[in-house]
Amino acid sequence: MKCPRCGHEMDYRKETETFDRNYKAIQTYYKCPICGYRINDQYITLSGVNGSLKISVRTTVRMHVTK
Repeated sequence: MKCPRCGHEMDYRKETETFDRNYKAIQTYYKCPICGYRINDQYITLSGVNGSLKISVRTTVRMHVTK
């Protein structure tokens, strides 16, 4: 994906956060290494309760810009 701000190719990245033993969040996004512009892609949460696993995926709207 090209950066809508500067036109450079963006990197696809992910970050994970562990809040406690039973809750984890994963965020994926595109980030331009030149200007730092960021486009969020997905936010995934994993939570465990009473031996079961709940997975929630929230997808954000991607921007498509053509030059």
